[in-house]
Amino acid sequence: MINDILSIMWKEIRELILQRSGLRGGWIGLLILIAVFGVLFPLQSGPDWLVTPTTILMWAWVPFILVNSVVADSFAGERERHTLETLLASRLSDQAILIGKFVQQSPMVGE
Repeated sequence: MINDILSIMWKEIRELILQRSGLRGGWIGLLILIAVFGVLFPLQSGPDWLVTPTTILMWAWVPFILVNSVVADSFAGERERHTLETLLASRLSDQAILIGKFVQQSPMVGE
């Protein structure tokens, strides 16, 4: 199953590179998200950002929300390109497809 997940991740990376080669492909939106969640909110919180565990736990959900929306959009894109049926008819399990898309889109792996 690991090889199946890696296959989906490789497919998603290739599509991401080919689709987002210009500025209008979503890089500006990504930079805005990084600026807001990675710079603005920590500056507003001050030292409590790293000291208080409740602040860390409160903002831990943000990457998961962002990744879930991208994964849902990825499946919608597969359907628009008429490749979802082919992907689901392949030997790959549904779980491997979902995990591969989710892991590739997560902030630590997809960047």
